[in-house]
This record gives sequence, structure tokens and C-alpha cells, in this order.
Amino acid sequence: MAELEDLQRQIEELQRQADELQRQTDAVRVLAEDAHDRIPARKMTGGASKERHHHDLGKHSPASAHGDLTGVTSAQHHTKYADADAISAVEGEATLDLAGDVTIAVGKSIAVDTISEKSSGVGVIVDGVTLIDGVVIAPVDTGHTITTQLLSSATSSTTVKGHAELATTAETTTGTDTSRVIPVSALPSQIQDNKYVFVADTASDDDYLIAPSPAIAAYATGQMFHFTAQTVNTGAATLNVNSKGAKAILKEHDVALANGDIEAGQIVTVIYDGTQFQMQSLLGNAPGGGGGTPTLIEDADQNTKVQVEESADENKVRMDVEGTQRFVLQTADPHFTLTGNVDIDGLLDMQENATASSTQINIAPTTTGVTAWNGIDINPSLTTTGNGVVCHGVAGQAITVGASASTGHKTRGLIFIAQARAVSSAVTYSEVTGADITAKAAGLITSGDITVTALIGIKAKTETQEVASGTATVTTMKGIEVAVSGTDSGTVTDYFGIHIDDYTQPSGDNFLIECGPATPYFRVVGNFTAAANATAVYISEGATPTLRQLKTKAGDTLGAGDLACVLV
Repeated sequence: MAELEDLQRQIEELQRQADELQRQTDAVRVLAEDAHDRIPARKMTGGASKERHHHDLGKHSPASAHGDLTGVTSAQHHTKYADADAISAVEGEATLDLAGDVTIAVGKSIAVDTISEKSSGVGVIVDGVTLIDGVVIAPVDTGHTITTQLLSSATSSTTVKGHAELATTAETTTGTDTSRVIPVSALPSQIQDNKYVFVADTASDDDYLIAPSPAIAAYATGQMFHFTAQTVNTGAATLNVNSKGAKAILKEHDVALANGDIEAGQIVTVIYDGTQFQMQSLLGNAPGGGGGTPTLIEDADQNTKVQVEESADENKVRMDVEGTQRFVLQTADPHFTLTGNVDIDGLLDMQENATASSTQINIAPTTTGVTAWNGIDINPSLTTTGNGVVCHGVAGQAITVGASASTGHKTRGLIFIAQARAVSSAVTYSEVTGADITAKAAGLITSGDITVTALIGIKAKTETQEVASGTATVTTMKGIEVAVSGTDSGTVTDYFGIHIDDYTQPSGDNFLIECGPATPYFRVVGNFTAAANATAVYISEGATPTLRQLKTKAGDTLGAGDLACVLV
């Protein structure tokens, strides 16, 4: 482009010189007419008088057309016009053919309509500028030969002015001939094709090599290159352009590349910043990047990342946080693995359509060195608004729908086994409890009085329900069953099916056990004050039930009205 612009400037300068030549030629014409007017009147060849000659040539008024002959001597004048035939040829003719040079004094001008070359192909030289058949030839361009306006043996350079030969379409496409000028009409396609900045990588590793043509003279800030990488990068990578030296390729302007940031076959765009190349294209392992399938998102130090398929076709999604793998998602069981604490602000809704044995939540760690452990720790802190609020630490329903005519089903709302084991040595446990339930009412702060109508440690409720035409038949219903499964081996010193501690604090009724309606069938009182013949047991007796204390009598001391308990 620079050579084309320089050539254009040369043409414009030569055109200016040609215009000046025309102006000087016009001045010569005026001068010639004026000189003719000063020649003494005499009979001219062909019978033309001075007056008639002046009439033919002097078409301008004396003030405007007659030039000053200062600087033209009488000898020069008469030598030039002594030949009557020459004067006759000038007078009244459209063409002036001069055998010698015409000298125009400084400040004078000559005006002519046409200046033509005398010999074909030679041209006309005006102030060192050659005009040949409408083509301007610069005075420094001595190597051109003009043949029907075609150039041959043309040489030009960045230091020598002259014509430059235009490249052909094939030469333009190849781009290897730097001595010829690309036609302006071909520039758009060259720009669209990134002809000089898009090259294939030739390296076999991630020290990438490209050789654009023409070769760059040196690296320069702002240079942009596109290349097709042959190989995937493993960590830091470099780019060497035309063997000018390997420069680091950085992402995010100052971060070294990580594994897979450039994929094999990826088109990579880089810009030189004066020190290294800054990668402009998307990373090969980022979403939408590099033209390949994204497999990795990671931070700058590569210890926190989300990765798809750490090994070939393993079908897993992994998430590492600060070097620790916290999350694994896969097709195989377990489908989801989470390592560490989970804080859920919202509803954890698990819905599974299972046709075989399944478990919704399976808490099964294998851990040593434990000092305390809770499988599920429910610790809500709830502040109520309004009245009638119901809060459940654990709530739910286990509902099964039996298939038609099926038998042997079991549905349990809660089943749990607390098991203590000894494996390799003697172990002592102070307690193993299947269910430890506490109901508690607490006034915690000043004026934080609390009133509880019923505080119940365990409430067991059984019920049947019939809907529409359905019937519910229960063979045996038990509110609480304490079952002993027996022992395979071992020794049990003491056994209590139900053990109820005495309670000594109530200011009113204190009943450890009470069974039956408003007038119970059976009652065991608490905080009982021992006395002779008295027991803490009360039994309902009579057609109109009356609760009576069970007492003892010694010998035959029964008195009037005493009742005896008889075993039958």
C-alpha cells in the first residue's frame, strides 16, 4: 500500500509539471506573435504582407498578446526568422515545427494548443519530465521501456521512485512475491481471508510454531496472529513467530495456561503486548470455548474446579474446593456423593419412584476415633407468630397401599436399633438406649413464664379408619408393646419391660401409671408415703366403679366393710 501511495504522489507531481509546461508553451506562442509584429513590413513568401500575417496570428490586442522581447537579441531574432519559408510556415498554420531549441526568458510564457512528439515512441521532454502517449515517466525512472503503454524491465524500491508492477490473481493468492503490488480490488479478499496473520501451527508440542508470509521483521506491540494448534497444551505454552523467539501465551492477560486451555485443532487468537502473547480466544476447556467439548472450569491456582470426566469416558462430574474433592455426580450408585457439611436453607424434597427395596436417606459413615456423633441432629430455633402454631421435630407418615389380595405386609412409622459392639477387646458401655425422648418446658429469661397444659414424654396412639365402603379389621391393637426378642448368648442380670421412675415434685396428683376411663381401672401413685398395710396401687371395683387402694391385713383382722382381693 505504501508503494501505491508513493506512486500516486509521483503521478500527481508529474501532472502538475505537465500543467506548468502547458502554461509555458502558451507563453511561447504569445512571445512568437509579439516578435513577429516587430519584424519590418515586407513582402512574404506567398504574397502575404506583414499586416495580413499579423491578422492571422495576432488574435490578441497589443496590450495582452504582444510579449516583451527583452533578452532576445536582433541577431537571434533574425537568425530564427530570416528564412522566409519558416516565417510563412508559422504564419497562418496550425502547427509550429521547430528544428532547434526555444528559450523563454525568466518571467515570460508561451501559449500553444498542442505539443506533439516528432518521432513516434520518443515522447516530449518538459523540464526533465518525459510524456509518452499520455503516460508520465518520472525522471528517476530510467529502467522503463514503453511499448504500447506496457512496462517491461520495471524496477522500483522503497528508495527509488517509479512504476510498480501489479501482482496477478495467482501471485496475490500465493502472497510470496513481495516485489509486486497487490491490486486495490484484491485487498478486501486478502483482509477477509486474514492472509498474512492466519497460519497453521507446525509444532508437535505446546511450544507452538507459525511462519506467516511475508515474515515479520520483529515482534511489535499490537501484532495479532491466528493459528490452528496441532496439539493440546499441558500447562504453560509459548508461541514462536517466524523464529523470532518463543513468547509465553497467557490468559486473562497475566495468567499462565492450564491443562487443556488450548485443544488440538482449536483456532487460537493472540495479541502481542510487548512482552508476551495475550490469548483472545475462549479457553478450550471453558463453556463454549475452543471449538471442543468443555471439560474443566478452574480458578487461577487450579485448586478449585468443576471437571467433567477426569479420566476418559468415566461419566462423572466432580467439584473440588481448595484441593479437596467435595462433590461427585455419576450414573453408577452412589449417584451423588458430597463430602463435608451441608447447610440447606429451604426444603429438601426427595421423591423416588421405587419398585424394589429402597432407602431414601442412608447415613452410613465408617469412621474411627469418634468422640461424639449424631446421625441426624435437628436443632431448629423457631419464633411463633399468632396462635395455634404446631411444630414437629420429626414428622411424617409411612403409607403403603397393598396390592389386591396380597398378604404379609408390615408398615412401621419408626424403626431403630441402637447396637453396641465389642470387636477385639473388652468394652464397657454405661448405657445403650433404643429411644431417648425428652419433653421439656423451659422459661429461659426474666418474665419468660411458660405454661404447658400437658407435658408428655411419649404419646402412643393407635386408630382405625374406614372410608366409603372400605373396612378396617385389626386382630390385635396395642398402644405400647415391649417385646423381648431373646438372646443368642450372653447373660442379662436384670430386666425391666417398663421402668418408671418416681416423681416427687408435683404439688397435685402424682400418678406413675393410670389405665382406663375417667375412673381408671388401675393406678399407681407416685411420691407414695409408705405406711403399714398400705400400697401405692389403686384398683377400680364395683358395679359403679370406685377406685380403692389396695391394702393388706394381717391374720383375721378384716373388719366390717373391708373387701378382700381374691385371685380366681
